[in-house]
Amino acid sequence: MKIGDLVKLTNLVTDDYLKLRGIVLNILPEPEMGDGEHQLISVLWTDGDKTKEFIVDLEVVSCK
Repeated sequence: MKIGDLVKLTNLVTDDYLKLRGIVLNILPEPEMGDGEHQLISVLWTDGDKTKEFIVDLEVVSCK
């Protein structure tokens, strides 16, 4: 995953976010625990929200 990638959420609690897509704005430094699952990614979503998501909860959308 890199800045500018188109992503979607993989860990959804509700169907409201199935069609939501986002652009990776920033990849924050990995925390000291260093397991890779707790790294935060800053995302700008198509609904206008900016959030920070765990990398394990995001999937890069391939363009076909």
